[in-house]
Parts: sequence; C-alpha cells; structure tokens
Amino acid sequence: MARVEMINPEKPFTLAGHKTTISTDPVLCKLAKSLDNYNLQSISEPISEILTLSPDETRTFLQVVIASPHRNLFDVNLQGMAQTHDGFPLLTGWMRVSEFGGFVATLDPTPLTAKLKSLVASCENLGAEDVFFDGFDIRHTPPGFN
Repeated sequence: MARVEMINPEKPFTLAGHKTTISTDPVLCKLAKSLDNYNLQSISEPISEILTLSPDETRTFLQVVIASPHRNLFDVNLQGMAQTHDGFPLLTGWMRVSEFGGFVATLDPTPLTAKLKSLVASCENLGAEDVFFDGFDIRHTPPGFN
C-alpha cells in the first residue's frame, strides 16, 4: 500500500475537482453489459482547474498532511495508476470534496491555504464530488529529473 511519504516532496503536486459521469461509449457499454458490471461505465473526469503546487509548496503540504489527524484520508486510496507523458510514475489519491474541505479548514492561514480554499470553493461551485491529487512516486523518479 502506498503512503504519503512515498510522494516526492521535491517535485510538483497537482489537485483537481472531479465528477463522476456514466459513459455512453458503445464499446464500454457492451463490455459492462457482458461482464454484468455497470460500474465499468463510471468515469471520473476533472471539472475544475488543476492546481499545481511548486516543489516548495509540495514539501509544506506533505508535511502538514503527515502531521494531520486527517492523514488517513490521503493514504486510503493512494495508488500508482497514472504516469506523466514522459513515463514517470505518479501516485494518485482522492477523497470527497467535503472531506478535503474539512482538512483545509483546519489549516493555519497561509498563501498555500488560500490556494487550497479557493480550490475547495471552485469544486463546490462546479458540483465536483471528489478531489484527486497526483504526486511523483519517490521510488521511481530519477534523481536528476526536473
């Protein structure tokens, strides 16, 4: 199981609001029907702007997450399921917007907290259900990668 400590604190980190839709793609619909698993048609798509944290912000954010009583919300779904266009593995996690908003509400006021609060407000206004986050997997990121 992946843990927050496995996210590279020296690389950018992204967050975005997502909403689940039901795909009407004929191939996916046929597959879901043949397997009698209609959850296969559920697609989580980003609907907010992507917030990209700088390496300094990533480091601070991860330190706060690790020390937080909400930390388990960041670990529970964290997994390697994406990579950059260049093939570098990412760790991806997600949680309900309300849970992420609850975490952000506990943070001291800083410029980073203001960015996170803005993301939560945007997610709520757009009807996002979840906040997805991606960070570079420290176990696979080459040392010289920028």
